[in-house]
Amino acid sequence: MKRLLFTALTVLFACTVSQAQMTERYGGGGSFNFGIQTMDVEPLNDIISQYGYEELSTANISFGGGGQFYLGKWVVSGEGGFVGQDEVTNDAYTLRFGSGYGMFSVGYNVVDRKQFLLYPSVGGGFYGTGISLSGRIDNKEFEDIFAEPQENQDVSVSAGAFTGAGQIALNADWLLESNEESAYGLLIGLSAGYRFAGTADFENIAGSELANSPDFNPGGAFLTLRIGGGFRGPKGARQ
Repeated sequence: MKRLLFTALTVLFACTVSQAQMTERYGGGGSFNFGIQTMDVEPLNDIISQYGYEELSTANISFGGGGQFYLGKWVVSGEGGFVGQDEVTNDAYTLRFGSGYGMFSVGYNVVDRKQFLLYPSVGGGFYGTGISLSGRIDNKEFEDIFAEPQENQDVSVSAGAFTGAGQIALNADWLLESNEESAYGLLIGLSAGYRFAGTADFENIAGSELANSPDFNPGGAFLTLRIGGGFRGPKGARQ
């Protein structure tokens, strides 16, 4: 046990010294992001199942974009995107569900190499969640929308909710090209963590809060792959 503790302390000391002696690098990057996020949709399923709808899935796809600035040991980033899933139906209606989010985060490098860095981050932002119901008009032909426009109107009913959110994550960035001083070019990143959100109280399209809203919040665990481009190097360095 003592030997294991001594080894752990030695490794920690070596990492601390290495971190203190590392070359500080600056730059930035941007990326297209896609991945998955879980949500506890059971409060919604408890309601929609009463009306014959298929259940919403816990797993959601996410896609969007983001960018970050490398400021020595610090990483300041912003991102936004859509989180949602396939529509579900009952005999008469189609239900569409999805959320949009925006997040601002600050991270600190714990592993910093010229082309690779690993950094935990914390952040805050918001979620906007929407639900829409559209009447199903099946077994129609293309010409019917011209011949019978009244019977083929695209009419929907919607409700939305807005709530604040927070995020904790572990992030890794890898720049594929480098020279003697700097890293640049194609950026591949991976982020994993959890997004926290408050209860989302739904409102109708007029902005009036709906009574007896489900106890639902859009937060959950996420895994995001980021692909884009960027640059990191000492001050004054060039690609």
